[in-house]
Amino acid sequence: MKKLVLISMLVLAAGAVQAKQSSIRIGVNFDYFYTSLSPHGEWIELDRDVVVWRPFNVRHSWSPYSEGNWVWTTDGWYWDSYEPFGWATYHYGRWFCDDYYGWVWMPDYEWAPAWVEWRYNDNYIGWAPLPPYASFHIDFGIRFSMGWHSRHHYWNFVGYRHFGHRNLNVYIVDRSTNVNIYNNTKYRTNYRYRDGRIYNGGVERNYVERRSGRRLAERRINTTSNYSDYKSRRGNNSRDVTVYRPSSTQVERSRSVDRTKITKGSSRSSLDVSKVNRSRTGGNSSERSNVRSNESRKVERKSTKSESKSTSIRKNSAGKSKDAKKSISRKKSNKSESSRISKRKSNKNSYKKSKSGRSYKKASPSSRKKSLETKSDKSRSSKKKSSYKNQSTSKSKSYSKSVKPSSAKKSKSKSSSRKAPAKKSSKRTR
Repeated sequence: MKKLVLISMLVLAAGAVQAKQSSIRIGVNFDYFYTSLSPHGEWIELDRDVVVWRPFNVRHSWSPYSEGNWVWTTDGWYWDSYEPFGWATYHYGRWFCDDYYGWVWMPDYEWAPAWVEWRYNDNYIGWAPLPPYASFHIDFGIRFSMGWHSRHHYWNFVGYRHFGHRNLNVYIVDRSTNVNIYNNTKYRTNYRYRDGRIYNGGVERNYVERRSGRRLAERRINTTSNYSDYKSRRGNNSRDVTVYRPSSTQVERSRSVDRTKITKGSSRSSLDVSKVNRSRTGGNSSERSNVRSNESRKVERKSTKSESKSTSIRKNSAGKSKDAKKSISRKKSNKSESSRISKRKSNKNSYKKSKSGRSYKKASPSSRKKSLETKSDKSRSSKKKSSYKNQSTSKSKSYSKSVKPSSAKKSKSKSSSRKAPAKKSSKRTR
């Protein structure tokens, strides 16, 4: 039973925290930021649901939270900006000094008097914009999604005497000396949730009064949805600080975002997108779904137009494609027939070649029988001739043997008859 009670208490507490967190976000969406800030800067899409804004016509040494002054209010330290985009970029969202793009602003939907981190010592007080890695939680204030240390040139330092001056940018210390001041100061954020609003405590008011030697009056925050009243606030010397926050009707009238006009970001950006809370960059889930639904409607309209054009093109190209297919099939059939003919010729040529290299024609079965008969007749005749030759040679040998002795005797008798007259002549001479 006790476990059920504890679980129900935790559920109720979580619901109350969510209700408080959602109440801070009421009143603005990404579409309104897009339409309001487009005349003053460029929108860049670094990744899916990660879109940033970069201001136009700022000097090279410009940095956020430099053109304005600090005011102590019922919600803590409030930054009163003199720039036309200050109502949004210094009270919603986060700033980041990118190595490729320079200073860029990432939208968020929680309003605060300012979103900065502080450093201070006995002589100087400084502030720098919180990065996109920082998020606010009702229970414990600011937390970072990674180990974060702002670089020296991100900071604006000023002496305590000039901290509340209207022309504060004139008294900001040269950033070349920021390293020494940075190393000799303490760090502080001091954000908390109070009376349904975010409170920016920063450096304590009493400490600033002691170091500056003058008292700081507390001023009330007066919100308005009329931008002309907000622009004319600088001439008023009242105790109220006029803050511009658009009404729900103004937000609903804002046109949907045309994502085609957002420039694609470069991969050279130094922002670690994986450490950024994506639910903040593109609005809450309902806002992102509305944006995507509007985009899908535009895409559908474009697709219907393209489909009507494509159908007409398909009808015109249908006849051409059929003729082309027929011609291709004919070419293929002609190629197959030529390949068959070449194969037949090659087979005939292979039959013509013999093992010894002599060529012969492929004979029919009847001609083969005739050739075999002629070969057998020739072999018989050759055998007969060879037997006849053997018989004739044996006869000639026997005949020569019988004739040789008689021929020898005749040759002797002839030789003797020739020699006889020579002897007679010799006797006569004697």
